Amino acid sequence: MLIGHAKILEFFENAIKSGCLSHAYCLVGQEQVGKRTLAKILASQILDTNISKLTSHPDYYYLERMEDEKTGKLKKEISIAQARDLKTHLIGKSWTGGYKVVVADEAELLNEESSNALLKTLEEPKAKTIFFLLTENDAGMIATIKSRCEIFYLNLVAPSEIQTALEQAGASSGDAKKIASIAWGRPGRALNFLRDDETRNKYIQEVARWEKIIGRPFHEKLKNIENLFGNKTDHTDHTRERGKLQKILDIWMMLWRDALLYKTGSEHMTHSGMVDFEGKIKNMPAEKILEIIEGLQEARKLLGQNIHTKILIEQNILIM
Repeated sequence: MLIGHAKILEFFENAIKSGCLSHAYCLVGQEQVGKRTLAKILASQILDTNISKLTSHPDYYYLERMEDEKTGKLKKEISIAQARDLKTHLIGKSWTGGYKVVVADEAELLNEESSNALLKTLEEPKAKTIFFLLTENDAGMIATIKSRCEIFYLNLVAPSEIQTALEQAGASSGDAKKIASIAWGRPGRALNFLRDDETRNKYIQEVARWEKIIGRPFHEKLKNIENLFGNKTDHTDHTRERGKLQKILDIWMMLWRDALLYKTGSEHMTHSGMVDFEGKIKNMPAEKILEIIEGLQEARKLLGQNIHTKILIEQNILIM
């Protein structure tokens, strides 16, 4: 189910009908904005197959990070071996006599070797081979690969559009409006909230945690974040813990964004009606809020490095 991006979809559908497809496209957008859904819809149309059967189609190839057999975790990069395997897959004609379609997910995570291997494939494209490179950060891709692609930016989707789609999917008007307001313009996020009450409730709990931190004594702040971290005696998956903390920081940043919007009198707030901003930030200057947001942005980056997570979070809540 694709929510939003109607003009981009229409462009591609016209290109498919007229046979005017380029050999490589790059779809850029935030997580859960609809990149994968759009790419799969287009692949199914190009290959003339039902989207539910796409993964078993012999002319479809999905390139993504693989799981490390030893750790069971996703590898940090897309390897040269995967790029070479892709090149082998593209040798020869298609099985069905039509197109071959490649979808490369998280293309910014191609390492130098795999990027160069993919670049050679893009520089000498086989006839009737279409690439869709998906990325949140096209600046992280090597320039020579970007230059071989037509780039489309998938913007965030308006809450009203998400709400309408959720109602069409069976949600009540009230639920659809509430979910759309906290989806951050990301349809995939909205659908997750619709299908999984537990995920939505966890989000609401994190909003409540944020409220309990703001303006409270430091010892109370510490008490409210103590369950975010594994202890030294358990077997915590620290990579998963860091991923969880990054998502929590995302929520906090959105809440502080709303606090800033509240200060400016804007009505475009995600958490309007959910949080008592007047009571929480009445005497806090906008400059202070900006400082907090910048600190959280930096903390989110640092979580990807080998840094003590508990100290990092404590440093940030200290100034809230």
